[in-house]
Amino acid sequence: MKTTNLFILGLLSLVTFVACEKDKDKPGNDDNDGELITTVLVRVTDANDAKTSFIFSDIDGPGGENPSIDSIKLSIANAPFTAELEFLDESASPAVDITEEIEEEANEHRVCYDVNTGSLSIAITDTDNTGKPLGLNTAWTVSDEVAGSLTITLKHQPGVKDGTCDPGDTDVEVSFPISIK
Repeated sequence: MKTTNLFILGLLSLVTFVACEKDKDKPGNDDNDGELITTVLVRVTDANDAKTSFIFSDIDGPGGENPSIDSIKLSIANAPFTAELEFLDESASPAVDITEEIEEEANEHRVCYDVNTGSLSIAITDTDNTGKPLGLNTAWTVSDEVAGSLTITLKHQPGVKDGTCDPGDTDVEVSFPISIK
């Protein structure tokens, strides 16, 4: 029983990191294999044009070593912020930039943001060619000192993208600790 539970947990973990796995039975999908997303890079620029990067990295993928994850630290004095995301497969050499595929297939992708504090609001500033939000580029506004978390989810939504985070499959989901002072 314990072995079965560990096996199921391992399979669920793998699903979280496999990007753009196509299901031939779903509309808009084809036979292309998905990519592994090992790294999520968040580049934040403050009002003074100072840039800081925050990284989630799990180079060996699910089931190996524990991932490393930075805490996002923002200062109210430097509000507002802009942020850009980059998704990579660093298990390959050279690393593969998955962000390029997401941009090319913008009509099939959506980045979703879940902030567990009212002190940070995030507005998506980029769209696909139909005007629906993409989410690789955002504007952040902070209003108060707080600690919490920011969950970033890349959704794959071929044939079902409606501008929300509900439909589609999760390519990767990462929760960053965040503090605002």
